[in-house]
Amino acid sequence: MKEIWQLATSPGVLPATLLLIPILLYWIIGALGVFNLDLDGVDPSAVDVGGDGMDHSAADSGGVDSDSVDAASDGSDGDGDHHDGVFANIMGGMTRLVNARDIPLMVVLTLITIFFWGCLMISHQLGAAFVPEWILTLASLAGAILLTRLATTPLRPFFLALKKDSENHLPVIGRTGIVRTYELTDRSGQIEVPDRIGPMLLNARLKPGIDPLKKGAEVIVFEYDSASGIYYVKAL
Repeated sequence: MKEIWQLATSPGVLPATLLLIPILLYWIIGALGVFNLDLDGVDPSAVDVGGDGMDHSAADSGGVDSDSVDAASDGSDGDGDHHDGVFANIMGGMTRLVNARDIPLMVVLTLITIFFWGCLMISHQLGAAFVPEWILTLASLAGAILLTRLATTPLRPFFLALKKDSENHLPVIGRTGIVRTYELTDRSGQIEVPDRIGPMLLNARLKPGIDPLKKGAEVIVFEYDSASGIYYVKAL
């Protein structure tokens, strides 16, 4: 045990060891219901930064001179768009490689961090004496990405089915449930609604101006926002 601790706190492995701390805290706090766990994969549109990146609202509203915009766009925008497109392609490829579009992002980050730390521990134990540290780091990162790909591939069907079920949600308007997060406010919270198949965990909110509800409070669902996927509830 002492040898493992010494290796985990050695200069080459210490950064990866420190990365495990926020990951561990995230899952502990999430399990206690203080905040909502992210159950969605990466939105492809959030990764796609290959567009022109300009907010056209100002130009359309007359707040920006179109001649100045054209003059500015004749400069280095071509190079910027090219670099943005390359970056978008790289990020899109990385998310596909580790199945981050279908698997919750924090699950993927957790697996990468754990595998990276494990690969660093093994590589430093076996090759630190004769292999440069930067090679060990790059090899460990590559191994972590590969292992994450292998570990998440069997999970894809489960999370895809989970996402499909959430899209085809059962009608719950008028049904009652209980608050499952630390508290339910107009900004965050989740409720549990009983069902014959199994309890449903739903993202829920209170209307603005209503006092927060504590964990365990009984509520009734009265509205559903299809755009955000949020159920609005009130105390029963």
